[in-house]
Amino acid sequence: MQQSITLRMVEILASGGVLITDETSELKSLLVDGEDYISYKNSDELVDKIEYYIARPADLYEIRKNGSEKIKLIKNSYEQNSADIIKRIFGKEVRLNNN
Repeated sequence: MQQSITLRMVEILASGGVLITDETSELKSLLVDGEDYISYKNSDELVDKIEYYIARPADLYEIRKNGSEKIKLIKNSYEQNSADIIKRIFGKEVRLNNN
């Protein structure tokens, strides 16, 4: 089991792609498997899940949408927390670009 979230995982989700990855403990702490992304334990399960979702494009669309929305909320939360810390330490406002 992979232990951390990679930049590529975040980029896939943020760009509106469907993340299909081996099980990741850190990812499970932020997102819901089967709702925000798809994970697999071995190559047989990967093939099974790909076949399953190819036959169910509406489910795949929902996972893609959920993952993209949730990762953007997480990103915005980190940015806002950072801005708050800078304001407390330095007394300066930080203007965020939340596109």
